[in-house]
Amino acid sequence: MILNFIRLIRNKVLRKFFCIEIPYTRDELRKNGAKIGVNFSNYGKIDFGHSYLLRIGDNVTLSNCRILLHDGSTKKNLVILE
Repeated sequence: MILNFIRLIRNKVLRKFFCIEIPYTRDELRKNGAKIGVNFSNYGKIDFGHSYLLRIGDNVTLSNCRILLHDGSTKKNLVILE
């Protein structure tokens, strides 16, 4: 329990102040609203700010990839053709 807390604080400091990209753990993503199945391994990069949009099934491994969950396109003027 204490080791997990120390690891969490260390990762937050490294991400925020040193811009080191450490993959988010399953528990960190779930706390932010992601729905993740069993046997998930993350070695990639996930947009943590919008992880509540993320749904990952069982037996998934992410490696050397980036998942962008929101690209800000709602801030652009969109033309709707009828």
